[in-house]
Amino acid sequence: MTASSLDARQAATVVRFGRTERALHWLTGGLFFGMLGTGLFMGRRGLAHQILYASHLAFGGLLVAGVATIVWRGDRRRLRADVREVGRLDELDRRWLRSAPSHLLGLTREPAAGRFNAGQKLNSRLNAIVIIPGLLLTGVLAALLGHHTLAAELHKLVVIVAAVVVGAHIYMAVLNPRTRGAMRGIVTGRVDRRWAARHHPRWNPDDVAGCGDSRVRASAVGAGSSAAKAPPTGPASTAARLLRLPPLRGRSPLPGYLMIADRDNNRVIVVSPDHRVVWRFPRAGALAPGQRFAGPDDAFLTPSGRAIVTNEEYSDTISEIALGPRPRIVWSYGHAGASGSAPGYLAHPDDAYVLPNGLVSVADIVNCRVLFLGRTGRIVRSIGSAGACTHDPPRTLDAPNGDTPLPDGGVLVTEIGGWIDRFDRRGRLLFSIRSPTDYPSDAQLLPDGNILVAGFNTPGRIDVLTSTGRIVWTYARAGGPGGLDRPSLAVALANGTIAATDDWHHRVVLIDRRSKRIVWQYGHLGRAGSAPGYLDKPDGLQLVG
Repeated sequence: MTASSLDARQAATVVRFGRTERALHWLTGGLFFGMLGTGLFMGRRGLAHQILYASHLAFGGLLVAGVATIVWRGDRRRLRADVREVGRLDELDRRWLRSAPSHLLGLTREPAAGRFNAGQKLNSRLNAIVIIPGLLLTGVLAALLGHHTLAAELHKLVVIVAAVVVGAHIYMAVLNPRTRGAMRGIVTGRVDRRWAARHHPRWNPDDVAGCGDSRVRASAVGAGSSAAKAPPTGPASTAARLLRLPPLRGRSPLPGYLMIADRDNNRVIVVSPDHRVVWRFPRAGALAPGQRFAGPDDAFLTPSGRAIVTNEEYSDTISEIALGPRPRIVWSYGHAGASGSAPGYLAHPDDAYVLPNGLVSVADIVNCRVLFLGRTGRIVRSIGSAGACTHDPPRTLDAPNGDTPLPDGGVLVTEIGGWIDRFDRRGRLLFSIRSPTDYPSDAQLLPDGNILVAGFNTPGRIDVLTSTGRIVWTYARAGGPGGLDRPSLAVALANGTIAATDDWHHRVVLIDRRSKRIVWQYGHLGRAGSAPGYLDKPDGLQLVG
């Protein structure tokens, strides 16, 4: 396969299962059929009985040993994430179960699901809690107590239940045209991107990189490799090439270059893991006569990786910067220093993104709306309307400050009044939950369907929430070097850290999710500046290269 065809395949597919998950699935499935076959044809006496009986017991022993080995040697972090997701049933999952007969037959639309739908969750629970332990326990008791005991009869009953469940599983994976697209994922690890968006819209697959286990990915992207890191693919790769960023070497908690919107220094910079500024905008002569670049509040790569889009919140404008030997502003919207709600005007714009379809989305805070703009500046559509600042989505919004694009074409909106709302690509509300603080900022969707959100408060905090609003992880310190002051953005990285802007402490930090400790930072705690190593109210960040 050529490099170009491999890139095309990876762009059209997304990772669904790693090697550990696939090994566990095929081991249990293969040995189950081995035990089923030897049990059905075992008979009661003779040489054939002895051989099949010994094989039957051997398959059971191999199952226990194999599962233990895979769990011990495999990607336990990914398995724990699977267990957490399978163990959680929210209201949308219950809706999926209630309408299962009709949507599985194609009579109604399938409710939105995460990486696992409710049927897959129940199937996994049934196998892990009832069938496999039941088969092993009753099988051991039958071997010890004899074949004409209650244990043997219970063993037969569990086998019948298992055969029904496995048969239904095979039908759904292989024969049912509406669900058999999942089969590719457990065989190759990858599924079609369009299939994932259609059947699992609550899943954010782009946060899972690579087709191996997460520990393999970490070594590939650099969280501890002393060799040169493998070049990334996609927008970050294109941007790294246009920014002329060399491959990284050495060990660092930061697994790449970090782009920072250094707001009060009126610049966007890219820093290396060893704290060097390797790129900045604007340099002398970068701005055309009459252009301004004041207070970039966020900076995000475009889908092509060939440009950066920024919002200048307090200048009421957004800009697109083309990358290359001479970076320059090639598109803008709004009127510098003049807020408004008429076409062509914004009022404290936040989180501008260029979407895959070419539109630009932006949270227009004071106007209480999220806009979707065409390249000519035409407002194509909006969520909320100017002047209607109450929480009643999708009709009205209360000061939205975040509009994170989602892989399914939807958007995750954060409202300063204390709400996080998920909309599908047609603008229909999927859920709306309360945030832990009264000033949430820039909520992000995680691969498991949970939500990562910063609390723009003093002291600040960072939380992970379920889609029903339950807090499952928090980073909060009352003060000291680990404390945060009005963090505005938190982003989960593939190596298990969370990158966050600690705006009013004038630094960006990396927080180890497991130990809840800051393991890397750029900037000096509480000290603003523009010299190397200093920031002044950094408000946005993104990993580049």
